[in-house]
Amino acid sequence: MGHAAPGDPTDAPAHGGPWARVKLPMTIVVAVLAIALGVAGGFGLTSLVDRNNAAGPDDPEQVVRAYLRALTDGDAATALSLGAEPPPETTLLTPEVLARAREHAPLTEVEVTGTDGTVVRAEYRLGDRPVTAEFTVVDTPDGPRLARAWGLLRLEPAAGHDLARMVFGVQVTEPRTAVFPGVYPVHTGRELIDWDEDATVLVDRPDPHAAPRTVLRPRLTPAGEEVFAHHTREFLRRCLTAKQLAPEGCPFSAEARGEVAPGSVVWTVPDGDPMAEFEPRIDFDNVLVTTARFDFTVVARWQEDGESMNAERYFDGRATLDISDEDAPVFTWRN
Repeated sequence: MGHAAPGDPTDAPAHGGPWARVKLPMTIVVAVLAIALGVAGGFGLTSLVDRNNAAGPDDPEQVVRAYLRALTDGDAATALSLGAEPPPETTLLTPEVLARAREHAPLTEVEVTGTDGTVVRAEYRLGDRPVTAEFTVVDTPDGPRLARAWGLLRLEPAAGHDLARMVFGVQVTEPRTAVFPGVYPVHTGRELIDWDEDATVLVDRPDPHAAPRTVLRPRLTPAGEEVFAHHTREFLRRCLTAKQLAPEGCPFSAEARGEVAPGSVVWTVPDGDPMAEFEPRIDFDNVLVTTARFDFTVVARWQEDGESMNAERYFDGRATLDISDEDAPVFTWRN
Protein backbone atom coordinates (compact mmCIF):
# COMPACT_ATOMS: atom_id res chain seq x y z
CA MET A 1 0.00 0.00 0.00
CA GLY A 2 1.42 3.36 -1.07
CA HIS A 3 1.73 6.54 0.95
CA ALA A 4 0.00 9.74 -0.08
CA ALA A 5 2.08 12.68 -1.06
CA PRO A 6 2.12 15.68 1.22
CA GLY A 7 -0.65 18.10 0.39
CA ASP A 8 -2.73 15.47 -1.39
CA PRO A 9 -6.48 15.79 -0.61
CA THR A 10 -6.51 12.23 0.52
CA ASP A 11 -4.43 13.44 3.46
CA ALA A 12 -7.74 14.47 5.21
CA PRO A 13 -9.41 12.04 7.62
CA ALA A 14 -11.74 9.62 5.88
CA HIS A 15 -14.92 10.72 7.78
CA GLY A 16 -13.93 14.31 8.70
CA GLY A 17 -13.63 15.38 12.33
CA PRO A 18 -14.89 18.57 14.03
CA TRP A 19 -11.94 20.53 12.78
CA ALA A 20 -12.09 19.20 9.24
CA ARG A 21 -12.21 21.90 6.55
CA VAL A 22 -14.65 21.57 3.61
CA LYS A 23 -14.04 23.59 0.47
CA LEU A 24 -17.30 24.79 -1.27
CA PRO A 25 -17.46 25.79 -4.90
CA MET A 26 -17.59 29.60 -5.39
CA THR A 27 -21.01 29.49 -7.15
CA ILE A 28 -22.64 27.96 -4.09
CA VAL A 29 -21.13 30.59 -1.80
CA VAL A 30 -22.38 33.41 -4.01
CA ALA A 31 -25.86 31.89 -4.19
CA VAL A 32 -26.09 31.49 -0.40
CA LEU A 33 -24.98 35.08 0.16
CA ALA A 34 -27.51 36.35 -2.37
CA ILE A 35 -30.31 34.45 -0.66
CA ALA A 36 -29.27 35.72 2.76
CA LEU A 37 -29.09 39.29 1.57
CA GLY A 38 -32.46 38.95 -0.20
CA VAL A 39 -34.17 37.56 2.90
CA ALA A 40 -32.66 40.28 5.07
CA GLY A 41 -33.62 42.89 2.53
CA GLY A 42 -37.13 41.49 2.35
CA PHE A 43 -37.56 41.72 6.11
CA GLY A 44 -36.16 45.24 6.03
CA LEU A 45 -38.54 46.30 3.23
CA THR A 46 -41.52 44.70 4.91
CA SER A 47 -40.71 46.43 8.18
CA LEU A 48 -40.35 49.75 6.39
CA VAL A 49 -43.72 49.36 4.64
CA ASP A 50 -45.37 48.39 7.92
CA ARG A 51 -43.87 51.44 9.63
CA ASN A 52 -45.01 53.70 6.81
CA ASN A 53 -48.55 52.26 6.91
CA ALA A 54 -48.73 52.58 10.67
CA ALA A 55 -47.67 56.20 10.45
CA GLY A 56 -50.87 57.12 8.54
CA PRO A 57 -51.28 60.02 6.14
CA ASP A 58 -48.40 62.49 6.37
CA ASP A 59 -49.73 65.58 4.59
CA PRO A 60 -53.04 67.52 4.67
CA GLU A 61 -54.36 66.21 1.35
CA GLN A 62 -53.66 62.62 2.35
CA VAL A 63 -55.55 63.16 5.61
CA VAL A 64 -58.64 64.44 3.78
CA ARG A 65 -58.49 61.65 1.19
CA ALA A 66 -58.12 59.02 3.91
CA TYR A 67 -61.05 60.51 5.86
CA LEU A 68 -63.41 60.63 2.87
CA ARG A 69 -62.33 57.11 1.88
CA ALA A 70 -63.15 55.87 5.39
CA LEU A 71 -66.62 57.40 5.15
CA THR A 72 -67.13 55.85 1.73
CA ASP A 73 -66.05 52.46 3.09
CA GLY A 74 -68.24 52.78 6.18
CA ASP A 75 -65.21 52.68 8.47
CA ALA A 76 -66.36 54.79 11.42
CA ALA A 77 -63.35 53.96 13.62
CA THR A 78 -60.81 55.10 11.02
CA ALA A 79 -62.81 58.23 10.23
CA LEU A 80 -62.86 59.20 13.92
CA SER A 81 -59.14 58.42 14.33
CA LEU A 82 -58.33 61.04 11.69
CA GLY A 83 -59.72 63.85 13.86
CA ALA A 84 -57.73 65.78 16.45
CA GLU A 85 -60.61 66.83 18.74
CA PRO A 86 -62.73 64.01 20.19
CA PRO A 87 -66.52 64.31 19.76
CA PRO A 88 -68.68 65.39 22.73
CA GLU A 89 -70.57 62.07 22.46
CA THR A 90 -70.83 59.20 19.97
CA THR A 91 -74.53 58.29 19.86
CA LEU A 92 -74.67 58.60 16.06
CA LEU A 93 -70.99 57.99 15.28
CA THR A 94 -71.39 54.22 15.08
CA PRO A 95 -70.77 51.81 12.19
CA GLU A 96 -74.48 50.99 12.17
CA VAL A 97 -75.61 54.60 11.77
CA LEU A 98 -72.87 55.28 9.20
CA ALA A 99 -74.04 52.26 7.20
CA ARG A 100 -77.63 53.55 7.22
CA ALA A 101 -76.43 57.02 6.23
CA ARG A 102 -74.45 55.55 3.31
CA GLU A 103 -77.57 53.70 2.13
CA HIS A 104 -79.69 56.83 2.43
CA ALA A 105 -77.26 59.25 0.74
CA PRO A 106 -74.00 57.67 -0.49
CA LEU A 107 -70.80 59.73 -0.56
CA THR A 108 -69.64 59.71 -4.20
CA GLU A 109 -67.65 61.61 -6.82
CA VAL A 110 -64.94 62.63 -4.34
CA GLU A 111 -62.27 65.00 -5.63
CA VAL A 112 -59.65 66.89 -3.63
CA THR A 113 -59.33 70.14 -5.55
CA GLY A 114 -56.55 72.03 -3.81
CA THR A 115 -54.67 73.01 -0.67
CA ASP A 116 -53.95 76.37 0.88
CA GLY A 117 -51.54 75.73 3.74
CA THR A 118 -53.53 73.64 6.21
CA VAL A 119 -56.90 74.12 4.48
CA VAL A 120 -57.85 71.45 1.96
CA ARG A 121 -60.69 71.90 -0.51
CA ALA A 122 -62.76 68.96 -1.73
CA GLU A 123 -65.87 68.34 -3.79
CA TYR A 124 -68.22 65.37 -3.55
CA ARG A 125 -71.88 64.39 -3.57
CA LEU A 126 -74.02 63.27 -0.65
CA GLY A 127 -76.87 61.46 -2.34
CA ASP A 128 -78.01 63.87 -5.06
CA ARG A 129 -76.64 66.95 -3.29
CA PRO A 130 -73.36 68.47 -4.53
CA VAL A 131 -71.00 69.67 -1.80
CA THR A 132 -67.97 71.95 -1.90
CA ALA A 133 -66.20 71.88 1.46
CA GLU A 134 -63.02 73.06 3.18
CA PHE A 135 -61.21 70.89 5.72
CA THR A 136 -58.84 72.33 8.31
CA VAL A 137 -55.85 70.11 9.11
CA VAL A 138 -53.78 70.56 12.27
CA ASP A 139 -50.51 69.08 13.56
CA THR A 140 -50.71 66.51 16.36
CA PRO A 141 -48.15 64.20 18.01
CA ASP A 142 -49.50 61.46 15.72
CA GLY A 143 -49.04 63.56 12.59
CA PRO A 144 -51.48 65.77 10.66
CA ARG A 145 -55.15 65.29 11.50
CA LEU A 146 -58.44 67.00 10.74
CA ALA A 147 -59.30 69.61 13.34
CA ARG A 148 -62.51 67.60 13.84
CA ALA A 149 -63.82 64.46 12.18
CA TRP A 150 -67.44 65.21 13.07
CA GLY A 151 -70.13 67.82 12.52
CA LEU A 152 -73.31 68.53 14.47
CA LEU A 153 -77.02 67.90 14.20
CA ARG A 154 -78.78 70.85 15.88
CA LEU A 155 -82.36 69.73 16.46
CA GLU A 156 -84.75 72.06 18.27
CA PRO A 157 -88.41 71.06 18.56
CA ALA A 158 -90.85 73.96 18.23
CA ALA A 159 -92.37 75.11 21.53
CA GLY A 160 -94.81 72.60 23.01
CA HIS A 161 -93.87 69.85 20.55
CA ASP A 162 -91.88 67.42 22.65
CA LEU A 163 -91.87 64.25 20.58
CA ALA A 164 -89.06 61.74 20.19
CA ARG A 165 -86.24 62.50 17.75
CA MET A 166 -85.17 59.33 15.98
CA VAL A 167 -82.29 59.19 13.48
CA PHE A 168 -81.94 55.89 11.64
CA GLY A 169 -83.67 54.15 14.53
CA VAL A 170 -81.52 55.72 17.26
CA GLN A 171 -83.13 58.13 19.73
CA VAL A 172 -81.42 61.50 20.08
CA THR A 173 -81.86 63.25 23.42
CA GLU A 174 -79.41 66.15 23.17
CA PRO A 175 -80.11 69.32 21.14
CA ARG A 176 -76.64 68.96 19.57
CA THR A 177 -75.45 65.56 18.45
CA ALA A 178 -72.16 64.67 16.71
CA VAL A 179 -72.44 63.05 13.25
CA PHE A 180 -70.33 62.29 10.21
CA PRO A 181 -71.12 64.22 7.03
CA GLY A 182 -74.37 62.88 5.60
CA VAL A 183 -78.08 63.43 5.09
CA TYR A 184 -80.09 62.69 8.22
CA PRO A 185 -83.89 62.30 8.25
CA VAL A 186 -85.40 62.84 11.70
CA HIS A 187 -88.55 60.98 12.71
CA THR A 188 -90.74 60.61 15.78
CA GLY A 189 -90.87 56.83 15.71
CA ARG A 190 -94.68 57.02 15.60
CA GLU A 191 -97.06 55.98 12.82
CA LEU A 192 -99.64 58.77 12.92
CA ILE A 193 -97.53 61.84 13.66
CA ASP A 194 -94.07 62.79 12.46
CA TRP A 195 -91.79 65.78 12.02
CA ASP A 196 -92.44 67.81 8.89
CA GLU A 197 -90.53 67.65 5.61
CA ASP A 198 -87.89 70.12 6.83
CA ALA A 199 -86.68 67.51 9.32
CA THR A 200 -84.20 66.04 6.84
CA VAL A 201 -80.86 67.65 7.64
CA LEU A 202 -77.74 67.91 5.46
CA VAL A 203 -74.47 67.95 7.40
CA ASP A 204 -72.04 68.52 4.55
CA ARG A 205 -68.67 68.69 6.37
CA PRO A 206 -67.03 67.90 9.72
CA ASP A 207 -67.37 71.43 11.08
CA PRO A 208 -69.64 71.97 14.11
CA HIS A 209 -69.58 75.73 13.52
CA ALA A 210 -71.28 75.22 10.14
CA ALA A 211 -74.10 73.14 11.61
CA PRO A 212 -77.54 74.34 10.48
CA ARG A 213 -80.18 74.89 13.15
CA THR A 214 -83.25 72.80 12.41
CA VAL A 215 -86.56 73.64 14.07
CA LEU A 216 -88.73 70.53 14.22
CA ARG A 217 -92.47 70.97 13.67
CA PRO A 218 -94.91 68.07 13.89
CA ARG A 219 -97.50 67.09 11.32
CA LEU A 220 -99.91 64.24 10.85
CA THR A 221 -98.58 61.56 8.55
CA PRO A 222 -100.77 60.48 5.61
CA ALA A 223 -101.80 57.53 7.76
CA GLY A 224 -102.67 59.92 10.62
CA GLU A 225 -104.74 62.14 8.32
CA GLU A 226 -106.60 59.10 7.02
CA VAL A 227 -107.40 57.89 10.55
CA PHE A 228 -108.69 61.34 11.52
CA ALA A 229 -110.68 61.71 8.28
CA HIS A 230 -112.19 58.25 8.78
CA HIS A 231 -113.41 59.06 12.30
CA THR A 232 -114.79 62.43 11.20
CA ARG A 233 -116.48 61.00 8.11
CA GLU A 234 -118.12 58.23 10.13
CA PHE A 235 -119.35 60.74 12.71
CA LEU A 236 -120.95 62.97 10.07
CA ARG A 237 -122.37 60.00 8.19
CA ARG A 238 -124.05 58.69 11.34
CA CYS A 239 -125.60 62.09 12.09
CA LEU A 240 -126.69 62.86 8.53
CA THR A 241 -128.30 59.45 7.99
CA ALA A 242 -130.16 59.52 11.31
CA LYS A 243 -133.96 59.35 11.06
CA GLN A 244 -134.52 61.59 14.06
CA LEU A 245 -134.88 65.35 14.33
CA ALA A 246 -132.47 65.34 17.28
CA PRO A 247 -129.88 62.65 16.62
CA GLU A 248 -128.10 61.66 19.79
CA GLY A 249 -124.59 63.09 20.11
CA CYS A 250 -124.89 65.12 16.89
CA PRO A 251 -124.26 68.86 16.54
CA PHE A 252 -127.61 69.75 14.90
CA SER A 253 -131.33 69.21 15.59
CA ALA A 254 -134.80 70.44 14.60
CA GLU A 255 -138.13 70.62 16.48
CA ALA A 256 -141.59 69.43 15.58
CA ARG A 257 -144.92 70.53 17.13
CA GLY A 258 -146.96 67.66 15.83
CA GLU A 259 -146.48 63.97 15.21
CA VAL A 260 -143.52 63.09 13.01
CA ALA A 261 -144.07 60.22 10.60
CA PRO A 262 -141.63 57.42 11.51
CA GLY A 263 -138.66 57.21 9.17
CA SER A 264 -139.57 60.41 7.31
CA VAL A 265 -136.67 62.56 8.54
CA VAL A 266 -133.95 63.27 5.96
CA TRP A 267 -130.86 65.41 6.62
CA THR A 268 -128.88 66.93 3.75
CA VAL A 269 -125.98 69.31 3.23
CA PRO A 270 -126.99 71.62 0.35
CA ASP A 271 -123.51 73.06 -0.12
CA GLY A 272 -121.87 69.69 -0.83
CA ASP A 273 -119.61 67.33 1.09
CA PRO A 274 -118.58 68.93 4.40
CA MET A 275 -115.37 66.86 4.28
CA ALA A 276 -114.19 69.15 1.50
CA GLU A 277 -113.31 71.57 4.31
CA PHE A 278 -111.33 68.98 6.24
CA GLU A 279 -107.99 70.49 7.22
CA PRO A 280 -106.42 68.99 10.37
CA ARG A 281 -104.19 71.12 12.57
CA ILE A 282 -101.92 70.16 15.44
CA ASP A 283 -102.99 71.61 18.79
CA PHE A 284 -100.24 73.96 20.03
CA ASP A 285 -100.88 73.07 23.68
CA ASN A 286 -100.95 69.30 23.15
CA VAL A 287 -99.08 67.93 20.16
CA LEU A 288 -100.97 64.64 20.29
CA VAL A 289 -104.35 66.33 19.82
CA THR A 290 -105.41 67.33 16.32
CA THR A 291 -108.43 69.43 15.39
CA ALA A 292 -110.35 70.28 12.23
CA ARG A 293 -112.89 73.10 12.05
CA PHE A 294 -116.19 72.81 10.19
CA ASP A 295 -118.66 75.49 9.12
CA PHE A 296 -121.69 74.44 7.06
CA THR A 297 -125.49 74.33 6.78
CA VAL A 298 -127.75 71.30 7.10
CA VAL A 299 -131.38 70.96 6.09
CA ALA A 300 -133.92 68.59 7.66
CA ARG A 301 -137.09 67.46 5.85
CA TRP A 302 -139.83 65.34 7.37
CA GLN A 303 -143.54 64.53 7.42
CA GLU A 304 -145.51 66.00 10.33
CA ASP A 305 -149.27 65.47 10.75
CA GLY A 306 -149.46 64.63 7.07
CA GLU A 307 -147.63 67.73 5.92
CA SER A 308 -144.12 68.22 4.52
CA MET A 309 -141.89 70.20 6.83
CA ASN A 310 -138.31 71.44 6.66
CA ALA A 311 -135.79 73.29 8.78
CA GLU A 312 -132.38 74.78 8.03
CA ARG A 313 -129.64 74.82 10.60
CA TYR A 314 -126.26 76.52 10.48
CA PHE A 315 -123.51 75.51 12.83
CA ASP A 316 -119.79 75.44 13.26
CA GLY A 317 -117.75 73.04 15.32
CA ARG A 318 -114.48 71.21 15.75
CA ALA A 319 -113.63 67.59 15.24
CA THR A 320 -110.85 66.48 17.60
CA LEU A 321 -108.68 63.38 17.56
CA ASP A 322 -106.41 62.46 20.48
CA ILE A 323 -103.68 60.07 19.30
CA SER A 324 -101.86 59.64 22.61
CA ASP A 325 -102.60 55.94 22.16
CA GLU A 326 -102.18 55.30 18.45
CA ASP A 327 -103.85 51.90 18.79
CA ALA A 328 -107.01 53.50 20.21
CA PRO A 329 -107.43 57.14 19.04
CA VAL A 330 -110.20 59.10 20.77
CA PHE A 331 -112.54 61.17 18.56
CA THR A 332 -114.74 63.98 19.94
CA TRP A 333 -116.84 66.78 18.48
CA ARG A 334 -117.03 70.21 20.07
CA ASN A 335 -119.47 72.93 19.05
